[in-house]
Amino acid sequence: SIPFPPIVREVLSEMLERNLNLQGVIPQIATVLFDKIAKIEHAHKDVRYKIKVSFVEMYNEKIQDLLVQNVTSLNVREYVDGTTGFYVEGVTQRDCATLPDFLQVLVDGTQNRTIYAHSDSDSSRSHLILSISLERMTFDSAVKMIWLQKSKISLVDLGGSETAKSLKTTGSTPIESAAINKSLIALSNLISNLSEGGQSDTIAFRNSKLTMLLMDSLVGAGSTYLLACCSPSESVVAESTSTLQLAAKAANISKKSLTVLTSHELEVRNLKKTIEELKKENDKLRHLFTQNKITVPVRK
Repeated sequence: SIPFPPIVREVLSEMLERNLNLQGVIPQIATVLFDKIAKIEHAHKDVRYKIKVSFVEMYNEKIQDLLVQNVTSLNVREYVDGTTGFYVEGVTQRDCATLPDFLQVLVDGTQNRTIYAHSDSDSSRSHLILSISLERMTFDSAVKMIWLQKSKISLVDLGGSETAKSLKTTGSTPIESAAINKSLIALSNLISNLSEGGQSDTIAFRNSKLTMLLMDSLVGAGSTYLLACCSPSESVVAESTSTLQLAAKAANISKKSLTVLTSHELEVRNLKKTIEELKKENDKLRHLFTQNKITVPVRK
């Protein structure tokens, strides 16, 4: 493993420092991301980036693809290629070459989100996961190869924990709230377990589809930021307190950002290092032969 590519960490850090006309978190991240990519590609002609975005919601423990209308729920599968974690099978991944492309994904996905009219007419009744997949392609002229690095930014908007009594509604809303609360309880229990150094393999994440999809964020080789949204209202003091307690536990989870190389990538990297060492040794020998006026045969 080698140090984690800095662009993902720098994007999130700079986003917190800049005031982009009071835009939301996701547009701010996208603005900084595309700005940094443009600067890197301008400074390094041998480097190119490719971005793909997926947009899903988890509603009543079902995964819906927000970039496709009237689609059936998708399944969450465990990787079988040796990669640890889970993925959404058949999810749409849209290419985003520019910032407007990305913002259009937000517009299209937001229009398809599940909304329920209660105390807040724009409140979503689901969890949201926006995944930004980045590929960095670097052309290495020395060995005539293209090095490929992959990173992912997962932006998660969790539905709030609510009770039927506080909503003052009947019908499907209590069912929706129960589904949201079930996944949030599973997440809370998992974070408590991880913060105390508990089990971190795939078995610990199977209690909810939400925890499955957040495995990369909680124990993967990346950085995680959690924004806790609380209200000063006395009517929701219990919810605000539990939210802060969850955030405090999440802060105790120990992680280290790394770039993980496949066995093939590691072998190529080692071979490249060996070639460079042999070239240096060969140059030293040629220099010694030249000093001693020894003819060095040149292979055609």
